[in-house]
Amino acid sequence: MNTRMPITIINQVEDIAKEEQTDKSAIVRKLLNRAIKEWKLEKVANMYKEKKITLEKSAEIAEVSVRELINYLKEKELEIGNLSAKDIAEDIRHMYKRIA
Repeated sequence: MNTRMPITIINQVEDIAKEEQTDKSAIVRKLLNRAIKEWKLEKVANMYKEKKITLEKSAEIAEVSVRELINYLKEKELEIGNLSAKDIAEDIRHMYKRIA
């Protein structure tokens, strides 16, 4: 994959690569992985908030554990709209019943 980037970004990638003592490609992969994970978490958090998918399905799509997703929601202090703590607890109970 080839892409054009502003010189400021190229310089920043080079600086990070020097600091981490690795090559620029490794840094770009690392940063892209982080950005993709964050994008997925934002996407599923919004879908969950809108009650389009369950907590379990949200975690599955984002490729994280349910606990990690809950921590993300807390950390970002995302509003979860009409969802109460009771709704979330019910989602978790339902998930564990299905697993057991």
